[in-house]
Amino acid sequence: MLRRKIETQLEEWRQAKGRKPIVIKGCRQCGKTFSVLRFARQHYRNVVYLNFMEEPSYAVAFSESLSVDNIVMNITSLMGDAIFEPGKTCCWHHTILAKFKRFKGLSLVATRKT
Repeated sequence: MLRRKIETQLEEWRQAKGRKPIVIKGCRQCGKTFSVLRFARQHYRNVVYLNFMEEPSYAVAFSESLSVDNIVMNITSLMGDAIFEPGKTCCWHHTILAKFKRFKGLSLVATRKT
């Protein structure tokens, strides 16, 4: 199987000290979600996948405070099976740009550390 450029970039992001959320942009149907979810499943114990197009109710998790603790609490409440372990959970927010103008161009693939 061919290695995609995004795989190398995701690995570099994962290894970076003090990493920030990462923006993944590209044309439709080019494999962004597939690549990110495969990467997350290979490198993290828990993967939390939020698809705002399929489940618009997830927007409630971001409707009030944007603090990490509030967002995690809201997502856990909404999904029921979401597990957040510091440094061991990857949270992928799919199509967040279309849903939230307040993020001003920021889409998240983030891990939380204590």
